[in-house]
Amino acid sequence: MTIHLSTAGEGPELDTKDATVTVKASAADTGGYELFEVDAPRGPAVPPHADPWAKSFYVLHGRITVCLDGELHDLAPARSRTSRRALSTPSRCTRRRPSSSC
Repeated sequence: MTIHLSTAGEGPELDTKDATVTVKASAADTGGYELFEVDAPRGPAVPPHADPWAKSFYVLHGRITVCLDGELHDLAPARSRTSRRALSTPSRCTRRRPSSSC
């Protein structure tokens, strides 16, 4: 058994056009899946796109609207949604936490 520990503020950061993405666990750490923390400002995000893998969203702070399998979901803190099929994910942060992040 391998244990991977990732603490707050730790992990490689990826600078995307609309967010800072921190890798919390890579496929090498887990044997296949990846876990990311996304810190995004309020407003429009990435254009609609499809991914051929499962995707889960869990909100820590703020709100986000995601489209999973053609259905919009408005997620508040402590809410999550998961899709096992290819999906479209236009998303938008609608409220931000005091640190100016969603």
